[in-house]
Amino acid sequence: MQVWEKYAEAAKLLLRPEGSKVVCSTVAENKDFMERLLAVKPVPFKPSIPNLVYQYTLFTNFEPTVLCELNPEVPED
Repeated sequence: MQVWEKYAEAAKLLLRPEGSKVVCSTVAENKDFMERLLAVKPVPFKPSIPNLVYQYTLFTNFEPTVLCELNPEVPED
């Protein structure tokens, strides 16, 4: 998790004070950590990476208009 703490530190330096949109990806098990770190929540769409043994999840700090549906090539949990 130390790597994500450094990413978040760098991202916060780049974010506008009035607010910016954040999109990041990590495994679903990091949900609580990511919400605490960057105030992001998981979205239904998941990147399709067939050869990995684990599935990535996308997280955003806004309600997206195009990441709202689970893609059919990725099995549901």
